[in-house]
Amino acid sequence: MHASKPDGTLVWTANLGQEPTPPACSGRTHGIMGSAATATVTINGIATPVFFASGGINIFYALNALTGAVIWQNQLAASPDDIWASPDFYNNSVYIGLSSWGDCPLVQAKILQLDGSTGTIQNTYNVVPNGCTGASVWGSVTIDTSNNTLYFATGNGGSCSSNETTAEAVVELHTADLSFVSSWQVPSRQQVSDGDFGDTPTIFTAMLNGTTHRLIGIANKNGIYYAFDEANIAAGPVWQDSIAIPGSGPQGGQGSISPSAWDGTNLYVAGGNTTINGQNCQGGLRAVNPATGAYIWQTCFAEGPVLGAVGNGLRWTDLGRRCQQTKHLLDCQQYRAGL
Repeated sequence: MHASKPDGTLVWTANLGQEPTPPACSGRTHGIMGSAATATVTINGIATPVFFASGGINIFYALNALTGAVIWQNQLAASPDDIWASPDFYNNSVYIGLSSWGDCPLVQAKILQLDGSTGTIQNTYNVVPNGCTGASVWGSVTIDTSNNTLYFATGNGGSCSSNETTAEAVVELHTADLSFVSSWQVPSRQQVSDGDFGDTPTIFTAMLNGTTHRLIGIANKNGIYYAFDEANIAAGPVWQDSIAIPGSGPQGGQGSISPSAWDGTNLYVAGGNTTINGQNCQGGLRAVNPATGAYIWQTCFAEGPVLGAVGNGLRWTDLGRRCQQTKHLLDCQQYRAGL
């Protein structure tokens, strides 16, 4: 990990380790695979700026953000378990998911809650029952501070004596203790081989039947973007859009593992191979009506599929355009504040 000043001056580095994968799983060596989360945490009675990050050998670190010194570390997993996701911090707890290395082999997925000050594991949620494998958590959790719940999505199921209802699913837990709230699983008719949710859910709002609702949205490798009412995700999506061709290989243009973005007005979704205005596209970006899923505009990419997250910077472009066109006071105030 590298920490630099805004002018590019290097402040410190920290080697968080590398780990080779088993020979049957390509044998490649990997280091840090997720981004760091930052927070101010009370350490020994002192408010301290902290980076939380997962190392290459599945050791989870809290580093002093000013110096890179290790404050605490915790070995959360051992090969073949892996940590792909970035952590999230809320109410002095850190939340992180466990997965397998490319299903080679599948392991029992988990969500862990750690004390931000000490690294002690506070709670563990087994995504599938003990003795079962699968439902890897590739993406990060998304926390809704308005109702103290978190959301995450899972990969394909594995071996189990019972039906794994939380594989290829969106899951909701309480942040306080990781107790289960609700879930929804992709119906069998929409599932594809290796049909993971490989990204992070997005929280947004929309007017449904004249009332403002908080929604959660995410795309799957089957090429469908799903939007759920937070009040009852088990009821299924309130709308869904086909944004890419289905398949197991997002690098080749199948499905989507791109986290969406919300600018306070519109939702922005992206993914792999698709058709826009009769044109075959290697990837696509769409602005979406958050209440209905209807497309506001669409952009066709000839260079390749979209794999990374859509950036929230779109918000300022949209506000600036509306300010210039309509001189709407609120749009102009928000745009200038953003600049």
